[in-house]
Amino acid sequence: MTQPDLAEESFPDLDDFEGKVRRIRELENGKVTRPQARNYLPLCETLNIDLPTIRKLKSMATDAKAQSNAEFSEIIEDRGSVETALSEASRLSRSELETLAERFGIDDIYQRSRPEMVDLLEQKAKEYAALKAEIDAIDGKLIHLSNLKNAAKEAIASANLEEVEELLSVVQEVELDEAAKTAELRAQNALLRGNIEQAYNVLVAISDSFAVVNETEPARRRDQYRELLYQHGRRYGGNSLQRAIDLIRPAISTMKKLGHEEEWASYTLNLAVALQVLGTRLPGTEGINMLSESIKHYRSILWVFENSDQPITYALAKKNLADALQELGIRTHGAQGVALLAEAVATYRTALSIFGEHNHVAAVAITIQDYAVALKNQGCRSTGTMSLELLSESIKAYHAAIHVLNEDDHPRRWAMAMQNLANALFEKGRRILGEKAETLFIEAVDAYRQARRVNTENDQPLEWAKNMQNYANVLREQGSRAVGEKAKILFEEAEQTYLAVLQIRTEDDHPVDWAITQANMAMLELELAGHDATSDPQSKLIKSAKHNAAALRILDPVTNALLYEEMLKVRVRINTALAAFE
Repeated sequence: MTQPDLAEESFPDLDDFEGKVRRIRELENGKVTRPQARNYLPLCETLNIDLPTIRKLKSMATDAKAQSNAEFSEIIEDRGSVETALSEASRLSRSELETLAERFGIDDIYQRSRPEMVDLLEQKAKEYAALKAEIDAIDGKLIHLSNLKNAAKEAIASANLEEVEELLSVVQEVELDEAAKTAELRAQNALLRGNIEQAYNVLVAISDSFAVVNETEPARRRDQYRELLYQHGRRYGGNSLQRAIDLIRPAISTMKKLGHEEEWASYTLNLAVALQVLGTRLPGTEGINMLSESIKHYRSILWVFENSDQPITYALAKKNLADALQELGIRTHGAQGVALLAEAVATYRTALSIFGEHNHVAAVAITIQDYAVALKNQGCRSTGTMSLELLSESIKAYHAAIHVLNEDDHPRRWAMAMQNLANALFEKGRRILGEKAETLFIEAVDAYRQARRVNTENDQPLEWAKNMQNYANVLREQGSRAVGEKAKILFEEAEQTYLAVLQIRTEDDHPVDWAITQANMAMLELELAGHDATSDPQSKLIKSAKHNAAALRILDPVTNALLYEEMLKVRVRINTALAAFE
């Protein structure tokens, strides 16, 4: 039973279909720390889970929590303090890392690599230390407030009513500000524990309490506190990004109604960024809708920054708009998708021009890589001379990015640029014949190998797997153009490389990536079936059909539209070829 089917059957009284599915997704992923009976009992009823089983599962969960608490206490006792344990995450065992990650509300702990876990816990260490320092400073603030109240008492005793008013006004502002700081501490603590809903509710309440100050202060507070939820969502996932979006929307309406143009534009920019990040992460129609809304908001505010003295903010907004256009273009069929990619390329050029004019080197380095990716994607979706020209321009842009970056100072970005350069070289090579194509393939293989100096299998397994899959694609293309023993060696190496990738990209942990590798293996076996390097084409076609069916079972026709359509065509080719053996 799919999540939508389960939602419809379990919650027929709810009108919000997306809300129904989201409720199940949050329960399934452990985002709800204390699920209420009204949420889980309908699901249990639909799934035929009886009350004794529910009670047994609850008892097991209680035992598991007690065990987790005991393991956490043991780590703290061994390390001396929470701060020390977090700061020494790189020295902890895998089980100790998982215990700490569970304590601090990190999602998907059993699917994350060790380096990724260490990075997240080190970030949690910084957040924990900052929160602890702010809590330690509370006493001093209370002393200041007490002194103000004593001064007000002295003023009333001498009937100095004007001074009383001034002092009480200051007391009210200080008390409100202190309440806000305490609320922010509570929200930070909730986020440390992974309790996003509590953090959101606390921040909404304290923001709206500032209505006694003036009409705009609640909006300003909402934008200020949005950053907490947004940064948490970027780092750890979960529902934080959606809640950052929910928090900022009323602030935008307030500033627009009151005519505060620059603040309206600034808040709308923040909304667009959050929608873009969340839309990029979400599959299907939900992700596409968020990206489309993000683009609409970017376009609505550009004129404000263009007409004000904020060229860098304007360029950043253009760059973000280009990112959203590119992501939506990748997900969109046909000519409309190509048009979105072309608009992304033009928008990147504008941003690069402004960054270069103001000598913003770091922004140029980042933007030029995204620009190169957009050129490559547009080139892959184009035909003929235009395709080759766009891919050549993409390769040139990647070389420029690599020139700005270097392996020692920016290893991750450098490796990404090398890997993307290899992709562009391969795509151009696929579109031409002869020695020039082979030269491009050799350059691509070398660039992939260089990138793997940084993205090793142990330290960056997912990036390594992506690199190796693309490397296998080059080998497959080279094999299809070779003959005899040389072709056989290339095809065999490609197959072994795909199989190595599947050790990392498992169906349970990375279903879409797994399906993409299955799709590539389907095409490999199909090519082998028609090549002189194989003596048993029928067996290759059968293997190709199995890989093709596996890919189509997972791939989404909306999010993975191009590959899904290609696999449908591959299936027709396989069936046609198999029919010849009947």
